[in-house]
Amino acid sequence: MKRNEKKGTIADRFFNLRLLSSEVRVKERTGEIDEELSLKQQREIDLELAYLLIEALKQSRDGSRKLHPAIANHLVNIIEGGLAGKLPYSWPEPSGGRDQFEETAGPEDVAVLYKTAGEKQLLSQRNYAASLCHEFGISRRTLHSWAAARPASIRATGDGGYILACHGLTVYVGTLDLLRSTLADLLANAVSAYLKV
Repeated sequence: MKRNEKKGTIADRFFNLRLLSSEVRVKERTGEIDEELSLKQQREIDLELAYLLIEALKQSRDGSRKLHPAIANHLVNIIEGGLAGKLPYSWPEPSGGRDQFEETAGPEDVAVLYKTAGEKQLLSQRNYAASLCHEFGISRRTLHSWAAARPASIRATGDGGYILACHGLTVYVGTLDLLRSTLADLLANAVSAYLKV
């Protein structure tokens, strides 16, 4: 990857980098590139993005330009994510895992993640599938089709923590209790969003 030439406005360059970042993640998910190469490319993009954000902030500070709302939103996501203990996608965590600060998981993705936790016997309740079907108002067949179409994984980190991952969401939690409370919160929000549709 080459440094983003100063062609176009800061906002144009910002959107191009965000698009490039998404393309790299899609290539990783589809197996076009492996995780190591994806992470290397994401780090290069993030470094370039950091310089771009600094440039945008300096222009805003100097009064020469207003900060584009999308750039401001990106910075807010980074800060809020940091306060919540989440890191941008390519930044390494102490556990060696990855995280992302922008949650784009749909309700179905969260349901599959919860089902995965149940299958791994990480939930306190044993009738997780029936509970999911009841909460979402779906059949077991629908739940199984969601699971077949949406990958989800939960990996123990060796330090007592877990990495929960599904499409649009990767979260590191430090304990089993945090895993359970995080999943409960995610599930409540997912059910609410699903039933609004």
